[in-house]
Amino acid sequence: MEAGELRHRLVIEAPEYTRNNDGEAVITWTPIHTVWGKITPIGGQEKLLAESLKSALTHNILLRRVNCLAANMRIRFGCRIFEIVEIKDDPTFAVSQLLKVSEVLPEVNNGECNQQ
Repeated sequence: MEAGELRHRLVIEAPEYTRNNDGEAVITWTPIHTVWGKITPIGGQEKLLAESLKSALTHNILLRRVNCLAANMRIRFGCRIFEIVEIKDDPTFAVSQLLKVSEVLPEVNNGECNQQ
């Protein structure tokens, strides 16, 4: 992995669970790390295989290893949000991670994204 490949500034967000006044569970997302990564859309053949497995994989994200990364976290790139489906660690040198992710639609207010 070359440093020039990692050109997307990504924010890793962790969920925080609270309750509102009605006792309903509310999830808020807290930024925990900002990293450089590479976002790649899944190609046609990979997408076909993903759909046959009933998965909603849309992109791969390559980044330098983040020790505290977990599948319940998400990645934000500007207004775009990616839910982590799978984390694959580099088995040889343990310096990178490949994330299989699914892009979700952000909340939009008056034509602008809500970055919480």
